Amino acid sequence: MKMKFAAKSWIGISVILILGLAISLFLYTGELNSVEQKINSVLKESSLERIQAIKQEINENLNINIAIAAFFQASNFVTREEFGIFVSRYFDTHTGIQALEWIPIVQS
Repeated sequence: MKMKFAAKSWIGISVILILGLAISLFLYTGELNSVEQKINSVLKESSLERIQAIKQEINENLNINIAIAAFFQASNFVTREEFGIFVSRYFDTHTGIQALEWIPIVQS
């Protein structure tokens, strides 16, 4: 009698244990997928923000080059001093610009 009860007891405990492990694995997998989706979402959003910031910085630098070209086109002759005065304000407002150099045209 005791053997039958012990065997049934072990079978019941085994079923409960296997069922508990299966449910735990199912919940773990679901939570893992949820966390991965959140991480991917945050990463994508962060990447898009950085891409937008880089695009904006490039556009601002291109606009500065366009402004310098317009400065030269609007004048018959630009001196080194005039160029220095014109570009000096860009160094204060655009920290990404390291240098804007005056290089005179050399005629051959």
